[in-house]
Amino acid sequence: MAKSVFLDTHAYALRDASYENEGVGGSEASLILLARALARAGLATHVYLTHVAEEVASGVKYHPLGTFRPDSGCDVFVLFRHPYDLAKVMAGRKVFWSTDGLLPAKEYS
Repeated sequence: MAKSVFLDTHAYALRDASYENEGVGGSEASLILLARALARAGLATHVYLTHVAEEVASGVKYHPLGTFRPDSGCDVFVLFRHPYDLAKVMAGRKVFWSTDGLLPAKEYS
């Protein structure tokens, strides 16, 4: 089974249920909905966030950011919105996905 990993290093509380319950912004909604769609399509989908407990929701495995291991390997790695050293990440494909204005390229390795 192919494995996709999303990493969002922004410090806000976000859970899968936030989409239907308290509501989220457009960027956060797109992350939740894409992760759900990939899980429905049969990909092992993992999302690493700050302020989240381990949980499985809508087929997506959510993990605390501190448990992310860049050397664990995946087929597709999606860096969502914020800088991270991509050189450390072992992945078949690496994608930077932002719905915000971009920072200078030197912020992204």
